Amino acid sequence: MAVFGLQIVISLVVFCFLTKLTKYYSFGRWLLCKGLFRYWPPTNEEFKYAIKQRYAKESNNKSKKQSNISKSYHKFSSVNNNNDSSNTVEEFPIPMDTSIELKLIPLTHNDAIQVKYIDDFFSLVDFISGSIIIFVSTEIYFYIVPIFRQNNEHLNEINLSLFWCFISLLLALAVLTKFVREYLKVDEGILCIIFGALSFLLALCLQYIDERFFDFNLKETYGNHTVVYNDDNDEEIKYLDRRFIYFVMLLAILNAYQTIILFFPAFRFGQLQYLFLMKNKKKTNFKNICILILTLINFTLPIFICLLWFKPIIKRLDENLLLKLKIISIISS
Repeated sequence: MAVFGLQIVISLVVFCFLTKLTKYYSFGRWLLCKGLFRYWPPTNEEFKYAIKQRYAKESNNKSKKQSNISKSYHKFSSVNNNNDSSNTVEEFPIPMDTSIELKLIPLTHNDAIQVKYIDDFFSLVDFISGSIIIFVSTEIYFYIVPIFRQNNEHLNEINLSLFWCFISLLLALAVLTKFVREYLKVDEGILCIIFGALSFLLALCLQYIDERFFDFNLKETYGNHTVVYNDDNDEEIKYLDRRFIYFVMLLAILNAYQTIILFFPAFRFGQLQYLFLMKNKKKTNFKNICILILTLINFTLPIFICLLWFKPIIKRLDENLLLKLKIISIISS
């Protein structure tokens, strides 16, 4: 308790609260089912009424044609008999050109539960939501505690929220791996393997490119060169540590695995962004313009994150950050 302090209390309270709350409300269910609709199947009475309307129009035009009736399509309806436990089946033909207006109803959890792995998605989103709440609460705790305490006892506490974030990452990888196993059983699995191999080769190439362009600093961090002196201590020999090569290979394999599990989710995400832009490009009101800008930022934000690995950009940011820190330290002193 002295190591974690109030953090373990926050974690237990949040997850006990979420465990009780998910029975009645789930953020994952709301995120998936909100804004989705499905068609309510028509009843036999609605079918019969539509058929009568269709034949009424034909009788008025005196062009009734029995050849348009499809004998191969039937609507079955099971009606419970109060006197007998058996079911009666009502069968009648429906013309192919019968127009039936379908009703739209909101999608509920009972409708979505039939989708494969949907329970894993709900559990993952709820767990990640709880981890985010714990992370934010812990950061607020570490920010407020030094204001009320004059000592540095809080520095001895371990940030427990990082543990919950790590567990969330493992659960996300497990769920994505389940999805990939389904794709590998069909022809789409070849695309995952191809892009995984390309990502493996690209990771190897980027790690050995001249570091004038990229700010990886793997060689300086790992210490890949070992210095050996001869007997007279006048000649210095450097050779490449083989363990560094294994480390680079491990990073490339992890990058390939990440590409394999994220290929189809990223593809679906890009397709969803494209369909959204095509649907809302003609709407010019203020709300849709704001949503369009946020959508573009959400789609292009990973590109800006990748640009932070380039040395000219990261050095410029580091210089500005150091300058601001110096100004703040001078003002505070």
